[in-house]
Amino acid sequence: MSRSKGANLDMKQVILVCGNWFFDNNKWLFAVDNKRGSRILEYNCQTSYDDCIGVVCEDYGLDNRLFDVVLSYKISKMLSQNLPGDTPPVIIGNSRQFNVFWVN
Repeated sequence: MSRSKGANLDMKQVILVCGNWFFDNNKWLFAVDNKRGSRILEYNCQTSYDDCIGVVCEDYGLDNRLFDVVLSYKISKMLSQNLPGDTPPVIIGNSRQFNVFWVN
């Protein structure tokens, strides 16, 4: 992501955490990759899905030809009140899904 002078500087932040989801005891859990840890991603309304994937690869030192970056999140407690406890995490796999995530 690049910012030019005069660009909208109304940047927001999201914490990225490297790890893997797994299902155990009827619930989804996230195991953090302690070697890679977490990063902070700044974004705004002009940030694209491809920008985000590029930043993740850059920040974690990943070659996108060798690694598949998967963006995901757990549904908030408020939204999941009427869902079963074993509802899987949400996978963000394209620009449309990425834009829906940022709006919420």
